[in-house]
Amino acid sequence: MKKNELINKTLAGLMIAAMTAGVCPTTAFAVTGGQVAKDGTYKATAHVTRTEEDSDDEWDEYDVEVSLTVADGKFTDITVTPASSYDSGNDKYFNKAYNKTKGIKTLLEGKEATADTVNSWDSVSGATRTSKAVKEAAAAAIAKAEEKTTAVEVNIEKLQAAITKAEALEEADYTADSWSAMQSALIAAKDAATKKESQDAVDTAEKNLTTAVANLKKAEVKVDTTALEAAITNAEALKEADYTADSWKAMQTALTEAKSALEAKESQEKVNAAEAKLTKAIEDLKKNAVAKEVYVLMNIPYDKFYAAEGDDDVDAVTSATKQKTRNSGLTAGSYHVNSDGTDITGVVYPVKVSDISALENYTKITDESKVDITVSGKGGEQTKTYEGKDALFESASYSYYILSEAPSYYKEATVNEDGTLSFGKVEGTAVKTLSNVTADFRTSSRYGDYQINLSGLPDDITTVYGVVVGTKEGSNYGMRHLENIWRISELAWSTGFVTTAHGSPLQYKDYVNMMGQTINKITYYTNAGVYEIPVDIKVPVKFNGSVEVKDGKASDGSVSATVEGLPKDYAAEYSVDGLSDVKFENGKLTFAAEQARGGRYTLTVSDKSEKYAS
Repeated sequence: MKKNELINKTLAGLMIAAMTAGVCPTTAFAVTGGQVAKDGTYKATAHVTRTEEDSDDEWDEYDVEVSLTVADGKFTDITVTPASSYDSGNDKYFNKAYNKTKGIKTLLEGKEATADTVNSWDSVSGATRTSKAVKEAAAAAIAKAEEKTTAVEVNIEKLQAAITKAEALEEADYTADSWSAMQSALIAAKDAATKKESQDAVDTAEKNLTTAVANLKKAEVKVDTTALEAAITNAEALKEADYTADSWKAMQTALTEAKSALEAKESQEKVNAAEAKLTKAIEDLKKNAVAKEVYVLMNIPYDKFYAAEGDDDVDAVTSATKQKTRNSGLTAGSYHVNSDGTDITGVVYPVKVSDISALENYTKITDESKVDITVSGKGGEQTKTYEGKDALFESASYSYYILSEAPSYYKEATVNEDGTLSFGKVEGTAVKTLSNVTADFRTSSRYGDYQINLSGLPDDITTVYGVVVGTKEGSNYGMRHLENIWRISELAWSTGFVTTAHGSPLQYKDYVNMMGQTINKITYYTNAGVYEIPVDIKVPVKFNGSVEVKDGKASDGSVSATVEGLPKDYAAEYSVDGLSDVKFENGKLTFAAEQARGGRYTLTVSDKSEKYAS
């Protein structure tokens, strides 16, 4: 072939290629870039064109058709077919571009069906003209594809539940109009569930059906409830205390169902069934065996608890903190009535009751009872749930929990003529004497006017229900949780001089008479039993007096001082640590000057008779 013919042929080939590219059909929604093609087969043709570098007789130009098969967003088959003008002498170049190691079929099959994937395939060395045409045809083929659509997931779970609920209803129970409206909504709902066109359509159908079910109007039914009402009246007249727990619970369940059936009046059949079930439950009630004695845990107010122990005027604790009173770790053994934490009302203690019917007007705590108590502390708010007998911690006075066995210690309850309860002394356990316990007595305290710290109490004491301080003069003083009893071993009380502690008022009137008496025993009522601690503590009398000493020179041997408010029978005795010959007369405090050195000294004024506090 001559040179000018080759040039003309080449130009013609270029024009054909240009025309082919220009007329390649593309859709308005053809994939581009990384868009994944819709499943299908896409074909396009391109021309393999010679260039000036090719020899005249090396090979002839020809067309190639590329077929791209897409499934599940991947190229699953790529076929390149030469036109009829193809000469087998071109197989070497054709196969390199088609199915050899770097061929389009070898490298692109299995990859995402995108234009980017096609464009990522490079021309094959040694088959540049063929691979260029194959790539052009592949690009034209993928350009014909529409983008793969993503299936929309539609959740019909709520719709199906609404359909199931509607299908379970009975037409006879409702008015014709409301039933017809519901059926129309049901048909539409089933259609939406089948088509699953969109989530909005499904949700709308569910909403419409649910509304239609809610709007169903009961058909008027004439029902005779005479027998059911009589059974309910009969059941409500019975007393729980007369029957076993299981049989009573079964009857109460039937009673609740009977009341619901009476209110609904859905049908004579349902009313009759409810009446029959309740009547049977009443017949099946089992009488409680008559117990000679019943033991309970009971909330006993302080004055009632201590009355038999010699002190019947112990009031409840009033608290301003409202946190510690509701913290069982600090007030174990006590209970409170007010949920706001403003009081500690009394003691939770075992009680023997001769007739359980005496408690029918009081709150019964069972294993199913529970109360949540939230307190605030350094770590923020904390909520604790008290269940079963522990729920007595926040419950009314005289609330009770029936014990399954007799306790080792208890108080016996007596029903008075006016129906109130009183309680005897602690029984069932011998009082144990603790002779090895030591008492540290103080006439000043942050918690009152006097304080006793006890050492050597038994380790098995974890809960203190009450403490009675007795004197040889025959008086007994009941102590209360938090205000008087602190962390088991510390006791403190006020006689009217220190009147507040931690912002809460201290009740002192009950303890004023203790001043001047001698404490000879302290009785502890605990989880481990009753203990008596023998002591010999003279409680000195406090008074409102004042002492003031002016500054002076040590070498003078005297300073001005004022002592006021001493009782008439106060036998004053003056002492200063580090000084001798201390005397007070006519507003002068004198001492041995030769011992005095510059510094501060403390004057102590004490009563020789030890009747009064220093």
